[in-house]
This record gives sequence, structure tokens and C-alpha cells, in this order.
Amino acid sequence: MQTYLTSRSRRLEHERCPRSRYLLHEAFGTGYELVRQSVPLATGSADHLIFALLLRGHSPQEAIGQVLTSYDELCASRGLNVKELEDQSRVYQEQRALIEALGRLAALRAIPALLTTYEVLEVEKLDEVTLWEDLDDSPEHYATARRGIWRSIPDALLRHRESGDLYILSWKTSAELPRDSDARTDMQGLSETWALEQRLDQAGMKQHARTPDEVRELVALPAKVRGVQMAYLLKGRKISAKDDAQEGATGKSWRHNSPLIWGYRDQSFPPKFAWSRDWRCSAPHPMRKSKWYPSGECSGDGRLHRRGDDWTSFAVWEAMGIHEWLQMLNAGEVTPEAGSALDSCWALPVPNFRPQDQVERWYRQTVAQERQVARDLEFIREYEANVQDPDFLWHRYQERLDELFPQHTEKWCNDTYGSRCPAWEICWGPDSTARDPLSSGLYQIRAPYEPKPQEEPD
Repeated sequence: MQTYLTSRSRRLEHERCPRSRYLLHEAFGTGYELVRQSVPLATGSADHLIFALLLRGHSPQEAIGQVLTSYDELCASRGLNVKELEDQSRVYQEQRALIEALGRLAALRAIPALLTTYEVLEVEKLDEVTLWEDLDDSPEHYATARRGIWRSIPDALLRHRESGDLYILSWKTSAELPRDSDARTDMQGLSETWALEQRLDQAGMKQHARTPDEVRELVALPAKVRGVQMAYLLKGRKISAKDDAQEGATGKSWRHNSPLIWGYRDQSFPPKFAWSRDWRCSAPHPMRKSKWYPSGECSGDGRLHRRGDDWTSFAVWEAMGIHEWLQMLNAGEVTPEAGSALDSCWALPVPNFRPQDQVERWYRQTVAQERQVARDLEFIREYEANVQDPDFLWHRYQERLDELFPQHTEKWCNDTYGSRCPAWEICWGPDSTARDPLSSGLYQIRAPYEPKPQEEPD
């Protein structure tokens, strides 16, 4: 029987562009990935590892130290795929600081809020369930039978402390809070809900039990997932770093507009600190006397203020360290009249409930698409083995790709989450790169993501 693995990443990539789906996930059985890592992906992946370790009971120091060590090693071996003229070293330093800051923010605010409402039953448990099967009972046809396996890894499985309902946890590290409607169309909630419910139905979760009491408790869990609990940690939008102190060594510099890693200080000694240049006050505070503030005080009624030219921004990781800065922010020691910087950088909204008909519609559409992809891949495999042979076979291979996995052009080619599509050089670069992406030095074989074992803290 031929088995085809698929996942949310593959299906989303197919919606963006069938050709990039093939090149990045299916070509020659593995797909390719850029040697240099996507900056947002590398940062998000590192933070998800920290969140997982925290949910498993590790201390912030242990979790952050372990993940940053791995991040350093990965960046040293692969580098980062930065924008043209950006200073890679500067980007690396800022992203490293952001990973630590979001990890500490999760430990200070998001995870305590989660644990107040939910019990954590699982963390990053891989689900592999049958999506579809094309079977023939006769033994002679077994070799040509096809089966699709859906793989998904929810960030965590939660149980509401009061109602007992099950929820999937979905960590989101984003520039800013999305619209409410974005969560309604998020495929992750649909696909992970479906896959987890299949496992609950089939196995009763007995494999997670360690004691007889735990067996009875887990088998009694409802087989339906009530919804998805999003947990947002905000890293701020990228803005131009205009003053000379922030310019990269080789060209234009950008930075995340985040109070977690960038602060402001004035020219006094010792300097006063602030976490924003523009801010709305939330408490009475002194102001320079003027016709607007004749008494020298603002009433703190939510007015918008901007700090003067004597205030300049600074990189927190260079000045004092992320840990100390977040301790100051958490204690309200930095411009408390501007409100809480930490509260502005995370959110735990009302869960997004998933009606069963939405999940069923997603399932039908996914089965139809993935069955067709499996059939198309069977035709392509016949040509893959011969692509290094004479030009005639190479051109036949390209013709088949054009028919079965067409290229989408313009938008996704040049703007895939703020960067060019990872498959851009194969599609639009030199012919030598298309024929042999590995020899170009730009690509390597894609390694499938596997969740870390469920470790117990020391």
C-alpha cells in the first residue's frame, strides 16, 4: 500500500501555490527548504519550544537557556534569511532577545492565566490518523492501494476546570492582535480538532495514563473538542530604525516596535526609563507647565503624549538584559502612568468554538484535495528519477509539473509573509538551480518536524 503523509502546512502551501507545495514538501519524497532560516519561522519555532517546556513544568531559566543554546547552534550552522542590505548579526541579536522576552512574558502572564482556567493534559502530542483510504480487497491490487495520513501537533490539550470541556491550545506569536474573524477561518483549529477527536475516539487516550486512577479519568474524557483557546504573544510590527545608533553595519536596519526589547531613556544621570515614546496616560502625572497644563500636572484621563527629543531608544539586551527589564516592567517601575507594557503584549481571548459542521466541511474539502495530490504525485514520480538525463526528459518533467502543479504568480512569489517565496530561486532563478537545488548551496533536504519527547523537569 502506498502511504502519503500530509498536514496543515502542506495544504496551506497548496492553497497559496501548488508548485511551491510540490517543491517545498513533495519533490523527490521530501521537498526542499532554504539553508538560511526564515527569521519569523525560526523565532516562532524557538518560542513554541519554550512554551512547551514551561507547560511541562520547567523553570523559565531552564526553558529559555535550553532553547537559546539550540537557537545559537542552528543560526551558526544555517544563518538567517535576512532582507537585502540588512545586518544579519543585528537581526540575530534582536531575534534572540525577542525569543527570551516572549518566553519570559509567557511565564509571567499567559501561562498563569491559562492554568487558572484549565488543566494541561498533553503538550505537543503528535496525532497521525488516517485521512482517507482507497482500498481493494484483492491481494493483487494491494500494492496500488493508497492511504493518506494526516499529521498534526496541537500545542496542548486543555481541560476546563469547571465544565470539564476539552480545548486545544494554539500559541500565536504575531506582530499585533488579528481581527476576530481571522480566528474563525484559521485552519489549525479545524484540522487539529478533527485529528484529535479521531484519536480520542479510537484510543481513549489510554496510552497517556501512568496509574489505574489516571486510566479511568482519561478514558472518561469526552470525545469532542469544544473549541480552540488562542494565546497571543505580540512581538510588535517592524519599523525603520532611523537614528545612527540603530543602523546596521552594512545598510538599512529595521527593528520590532516592542517594549519588551526596546526602551527609551532621557539624558539625565542616572537616566529615567520609559517603555514607549507615544503613550496614553492612565494615571495623574507631572507635565511641563504650558497653556495646556498650567498646573504642571495631567489629570491622567487617557490623553496621547509624546516624549521630547531628549528621549532616545535603546536596545534592552545591550543595556541591562531582558530579565532585569521585564522584572522592572512587571513591577510597574517604568512609567506606570502609561499603563502596563506587559499587558499590551499578550492576550487570552474567549475560545473560538468549532461547530461540528465546520469541521466536517473542512474534512470533505481536504480529502478531495489530498486524494488528487496523491494521484498527481504518482505521475510526477515517473519523471523524477530521470530529470538528470537528457534535456528531452527534463522538459517532459517540466511539462508535467505545469499541468499538475501550476505556478501561482505575482503576489505569493514576492510577498509570502513579508519575504519572497522560499521556492523563488527554483521557479524563477537560474536553470541550474531548478535542475539541482542542492548543488546551488541555497537549499537542503527538508527535515520533517518532530515534537520533543514529553520530558519531566529535573
